Order: sequence, then C-alpha cells, then structure tokens
Amino acid sequence: MSLIGTLTTGVSGVVTNSRALNIIGDNISNVNTTGFKSSRAVFGDQFSTSLIGGTLTSQVGKGTQLLGSLQSFEQGAFENSTNALDLAIDGNGFFIVNDGAGNFYTRAGQFRVNENGLVETITGEILQGFQVTNNVVGTSLTDVSLTGVQSQPQSTTQFTLGAQLDGSEATGFTFNSPIQIFNSVGAQDILNVQFTKIAAAGNDWGVNFTSSIGVVTGAAIPPAFDVTLNFDTAGQLTGLNAGALADVVIDLDYSASSPPGTASQLVTWDLADAALVSNGDMTAFATSSSNNSVIQDGFGSGILVGVAVDFDGTVAGLFNNGQSQPLYQRSEERRVGKECRSRWSPYH
Repeated sequence: MSLIGTLTTGVSGVVTNSRALNIIGDNISNVNTTGFKSSRAVFGDQFSTSLIGGTLTSQVGKGTQLLGSLQSFEQGAFENSTNALDLAIDGNGFFIVNDGAGNFYTRAGQFRVNENGLVETITGEILQGFQVTNNVVGTSLTDVSLTGVQSQPQSTTQFTLGAQLDGSEATGFTFNSPIQIFNSVGAQDILNVQFTKIAAAGNDWGVNFTSSIGVVTGAAIPPAFDVTLNFDTAGQLTGLNAGALADVVIDLDYSASSPPGTASQLVTWDLADAALVSNGDMTAFATSSSNNSVIQDGFGSGILVGVAVDFDGTVAGLFNNGQSQPLYQRSEERRVGKECRSRWSPYH
C-alpha cells in the first residue's frame, strides 16, 4: 500500500469518528428535550478486492465509513410534572397531532391550551382524539378542545337524611330538615322536611314536605301529615304510617318554577334497606333534635375548572360542581406497518 493510501485510510477513520461524535453531541445536547429519541452511529469498512480466476487473491481495506444512524425508541424515564397536560406514552405508539394540513405523529407530550381552547403542542399542532358525548366514544378523530365545555346537570332522584328527633318533646313540637336538591334543568330547590311530634305518650312523628320553587303533588294540608314515622321505645325507626317500614316517594312539580323544570319529578327518601329494615339514619332518642347528614344524588351544571388525564388516555374535565366527566379518549396511534396501542400517563 502506498503512503497516500495509508494516509487516506487513516483519515477515513478520523472523519468517520468525527461524524459519530456529531451524533453523540446531538444526543447530549438534547438530553432535556421532551420526547427526544437518541441515535447511535453505524459503521462499515471500505475495501477493494481483486478476483483472478474466481479465486480471491488480495483484499486491502480502505478504511471506514459511516453507514448511517439508528434511532432508539426505547421507553424513557417518566418525570413528575405539575401541568396536567404534560403527557407521556407508556409503551409503543405516538400522539396524533394536526397542523391544519394533515396528521403527524410524535412522542413529545408537552401540551398546553391555546387562546382558542384547543390542546396544542409547543409548536402549535393540535392534539387529536375521539370525543366522548354522553359517555359514548365517537368514531372520528377530532381536535381536542376545552372551549365551551360544561357539566350537564343531574336531577335528584334519591336522598338519605340523617336526623335525630327529640323523643322527650311535647306534642306539637316541630323540627325542620332542609335538603338541597336539583330539578331537571339544574335549578336548586330546598325541600323542607318538617317533623311534628304527634303524641307525648308515644314516639310517632308526622312529616310534611314543602318545596322552595316547586309544588309537592298530593301534599297534605296541615295539620294533616304526608306520612307518619313510627319509632319504638328504644328510639329506632320501625314503621311508616303504622305499617311496615318502606321508602317514601315524593312527587314534585317544577312546571311553574323559574326556570321551569320537569312537570313531574319523583324523589325517593331512602328510609329502609332491601329487607325493609331501617338504615339507622333516623332516630328519636331523648336528646336534642339535630340534623346530622344529608346525601343526595343530584347536582347543577358546572363550569370547567381543570383537566385530568388518566392512565388509559381518557381526558376528563373537572367542574366547579364537584363532578368530573370524560371529554376525549386517546386515539389509536400507529407506526408504519404496525398498529400500536398505548397508555397516556400524566407525566412527561
């Protein structure tokens, strides 16, 4: 080999390793880049051959060359974040984003809400997902938008009242238990449950219901009672209207309320379990009357105050009425030649 050939071979090694150092430098410089995937250099040798009569007689190497680089898609480490829209994919797959002209795929999950309420990447592409309407997941990809999102109201269908009625009180003593409920349009109603001691010798209490914005259909006119609660000598609720214990169904009419709601709304007062035994929330001991607890299943409409993303990729809205509801579900991320499914995680 000539001196020039020898020098050329040596220079090829220097040049090739210099290019490899460029790849390493790029990896180091992007160590804090969200979603960045490192690469590694792939080398190959250069050689010339001389074939005489089909027999290899000489093979002189000419140095090395950089064949290319391979990108690693290995799972990176998750980091905690205070931003609910900093996401990561646990497993194979990509986020699908759209720039207005077409869809793109990315592992970078650093999202934010823009001035139009759309969830976008730092560079402005809009995150894509399947919209959830009334708990039904759509079939078409759409922009993930948080604008105009509102929690739908739910009318009250059942309540449980925990109250202590003073069994030592005289006949005619009254005690009130106001209960906040909601009608079909989310309007708040105060359903007042008034208890009246019927007889000093026994431990029975008459009950009347009144509504602050609606009408209790079929309600008795005082001094008659809508229902009567029967307590035993130990202060435990044992019967209703001198019979077996059962739940009480209250028929409410909101057709004349403002704003108007349903013309007929049935609300069940849960007094007994499936075996028609008292659930223990109503008592009549010889101690001061008090309201201890109220549980009801209705709520008014709510304004979006936050966003959460669970581990299966469902984007949920958090509302000021204490409710949460799914808004979007992750898309099916794909790679060329292979369908991939993944989980979104609330980290980046």
